[in-house]
Amino acid sequence: MAADTVRPPDAPDGTDAPEASEGARDRIVADAVRAVVGTRSVASRTVTGGHTEAVRQVHRLADGSSVFTKSAFEPRTLEWLRAEWMIYGSITADYLPTVYGWEDAGDHAVLVLEDLSQGVWSTRWTGERVRLVSEVLRNVNATPPPAALPPLSHRWPPPDAGWHVVAEDPGPFLSAGICPAGWLEKNLPALLAAERAAPLHGPNLVHFDVRSDNVCYLPGRTVLIDWSWGARANPLIDLIAWMPSLAAEGGPPPEYHGPGTAELTLLCCGFWASRVGTPPPPGGRGVRQLQRRQLEVALPWACGLLGLSPPG
Repeated sequence: MAADTVRPPDAPDGTDAPEASEGARDRIVADAVRAVVGTRSVASRTVTGGHTEAVRQVHRLADGSSVFTKSAFEPRTLEWLRAEWMIYGSITADYLPTVYGWEDAGDHAVLVLEDLSQGVWSTRWTGERVRLVSEVLRNVNATPPPAALPPLSHRWPPPDAGWHVVAEDPGPFLSAGICPAGWLEKNLPALLAAERAAPLHGPNLVHFDVRSDNVCYLPGRTVLIDWSWGARANPLIDLIAWMPSLAAEGGPPPEYHGPGTAELTLLCCGFWASRVGTPPPPGGRGVRQLQRRQLEVALPWACGLLGLSPPG
């Protein structure tokens, strides 16, 4: 989905952080690893990339094993990491990495998970990988969600995103060159109506951020990471949010056309459209390009389902 916050360990390069601060954070994470797994960390590495400010590391332990840590040290990232812990701390499933533990000290938190570095991480979609991820999504959606897990609609879309935002100020969206101003003016009433009618509510567990970089292939097991968007919703939203990035990465084009598909797709498109022409969020290098690629796939697809003219 690449919402404004989405292969494991993906942390910013830390060039703006003072050296002492980084060292203190490393010690905090190493201490948390020892407290959680009972074994000392003897070395760690941070892998760059991703769209958040969470610090992600792989730790080699004194017993020769390794673990993955995801840690947060500022309020915004802490909020997202605590949302992930609600999933990891409540559900045990093959599609989740093994969970070793969690430490929340109030001003920082550390999540300790299975190290998936030896798995296969690929942006190349084959028919078999599409099948595996589709099967995983069915399993996710069939899993009873934690009782305290909030509905997706409580968190997304935010009030400052959507076609109504584009209607108030179309300039940023039009600056992205997705469509001409005349097309937007003609079709905006239909886009707004679809956004309002989108059937987002539902009782099922959803991941809501399925992309190639959040999928790890292991022998006999496919794992989904990055659960900060885990919520209760209409399970169709997982499929709708995944298919545009799937097509943008060379996979098959979107073909599903069941009830609610066009409306949910245009709900996602409204979010991307209201964001794509704006500056990226902190730590979100590349997020606007990703949102643009998804929008370029999803908007023509949804318009075709509704019988609207293509956007460009």
